[in-house]
Amino acid sequence: MPTITFITPDEVRPGFELAGLNQQGCRAEQTVDVVEAFINEGAEGILAIDERLLESVTQEELRHLERRWNGIFVIIPAPKEPEEGARDYALEMIRRAIGYHIRMTP
Repeated sequence: MPTITFITPDEVRPGFELAGLNQQGCRAEQTVDVVEAFINEGAEGILAIDERLLESVTQEELRHLERRWNGIFVIIPAPKEPEEGARDYALEMIRRAIGYHIRMTP
């Protein structure tokens, strides 16, 4: 049965578990081996890979894996720091909701 599996850094596992999603954690140097394991199992569906894990994977390796995978490869962008305006808006919403000003530092 086709599934959607997210391959991400280990530290984001709790968020995926909380959402009830299939997630495989790994380090960047393990990415090719993890994808190979899915291919060898005969899994199919969508593999969504965090772009941070592809830093050590060459374009040639990635194309080879994509050709062998029986499904769709999706590369998901890494999270970025929110823009200053977005952060200010979020802080204002929190302040109004709880009645306190929260100071957030990077």
